[in-house]
Amino acid sequence: MQGSGKLFKKIREYEASMLSKKDYLTKEFELKDNEVLVDINLYEGLTVIDPLSWGKQSELNGEIYEYIDNKTYIIPVKYSITLCFHHDGISEEEQNKIRELIEEHYMLVLHDKKVDLGINAIKVLGLGIVGALLLSMYFVLQVTSIQQLFMEFLSIAGTFALWEAVDFYLLERREIQQERLNAGQIVLSHVIFSQKNQEEG
Repeated sequence: MQGSGKLFKKIREYEASMLSKKDYLTKEFELKDNEVLVDINLYEGLTVIDPLSWGKQSELNGEIYEYIDNKTYIIPVKYSITLCFHHDGISEEEQNKIRELIEEHYMLVLHDKKVDLGINAIKVLGLGIVGALLLSMYFVLQVTSIQQLFMEFLSIAGTFALWEAVDFYLLERREIQQERLNAGQIVLSHVIFSQKNQEEG
């Protein structure tokens, strides 16, 4: 236990020396007028379109989405995002396809998060009602000579249901809401392209 106290102290000391989020963003990204520039390297040999996708179901390589998610999750929603793809030469048609696929992908994520929030609201409401009913029964029946074991069950089940409702509301809902905001932030992002040989020149 003493070792964990030393560890907490070291963590607190490190936290005191950490960069603020804004300083980290300034160090990691180009910030301009509340806009964050996220650079993405379409390196030689990268398959931009997932080879398993086809026709109307074309999809970007999962690595691209994973990279975008990893780089953007830390960016506060007060900033708008510009995704800048650095490439060796892709056509205007391919650029438009990438823009379209990014918007489509994150639009679907946004839709899913909206549905998840609806499901979360139903869970919170359902558990809250069940918990309130069970605890109400407990207090009403407490004055009668019902078995103590049954009364304990009502008390525990009612408290558990209310606790779960609070947990779903405070924790799960907050997480879903954050994921929804992140997806919306990327849906509304600007997607630009920069040719590498022109950058070097």
